[in-house]
Amino acid sequence: MRFSVRLMAAICAGWLAVAMASPARADQVDNPHYQVWAKFKAGSSRVWTGTIQVGPVHIQVVMTSTLREVTPEHVVIETRTTTDFGQGAHAGKPLKETEDAKIEAEEVKNLGEETIQVMGRSFDCTVYQMKDDTVDGKERPWGGKGKFWVSPEVPGGVVKIDVNPQNKTTVDQNAIIVYELSGYEAK
Repeated sequence: MRFSVRLMAAICAGWLAVAMASPARADQVDNPHYQVWAKFKAGSSRVWTGTIQVGPVHIQVVMTSTLREVTPEHVVIETRTTTDFGQGAHAGKPLKETEDAKIEAEEVKNLGEETIQVMGRSFDCTVYQMKDDTVDGKERPWGGKGKFWVSPEVPGGVVKIDVNPQNKTTVDQNAIIVYELSGYEAK
């Protein structure tokens, strides 16, 4: 089951990178995922707290992402994930991700601006939605819509993620993912 949680976390990260990109073009564009980290100094961090629900199983997840390196070419982010299946927290191995300053543009729907309440305060966000049904032309069993609320004041940008798959998992159950910002430190 740990593999499934890591897989769901990776899906969210992938959706985030694509969701924050500009409309499709054949050339390189500024990578928004790079940009929302690069304006901060190494050591800046954000914490997401959320749940993954697969059928009757509820998994509590805490993801702490810390900016480890900033260069004009890329940023390096380290993410530590702790999961709790109701039997106590389990810390996974830290994962490092490198985001390049430039990427190929991807298609995404900008839903406009929205102010949301998270951590007991308001964040002015740009809301993105992405439908993600395939990887390399093959259908994902968990494909669906991911919605992201992004604020420039938060390291990494994302204040909230809500993924509601349209399809079911291989065991015929929907996996619903909701993460919200529960802390951050901007340096």
